[in-house]
Amino acid sequence: MWFLELFMDIIEKIFDLLKQQNITAYRLSKDCDIPEVTISHWKAGRQAPSTQAVKKLAVYFGVSTDYLLGLTNNPKPYD
Repeated sequence: MWFLELFMDIIEKIFDLLKQQNITAYRLSKDCDIPEVTISHWKAGRQAPSTQAVKKLAVYFGVSTDYLLGLTNNPKPYD
C-alpha cells in the first residue's frame, strides 16, 4: 500500500534528521510543541505525522516538506 510506504518514508526522514542534528525526541517535543507520546507513536508506526506537524518539522529542520514527504532527495527548502 502506497500510503504505508509514504508514512514510513516520513518517519525515517524525521528520525534520520534527529540523529544527524543530534537532537533528542524530548527536545523536538519541547521545541515544536508536539507531545512526546505522539513522537513515540510515530517511531512505533502507530500514527502518522499530521500535515501541521510535517510543516512544523520542515521549518524546524530547515528542509522542505517535499523532502520529508519523499518527493525529492534535495532537503533544501524552496526560495
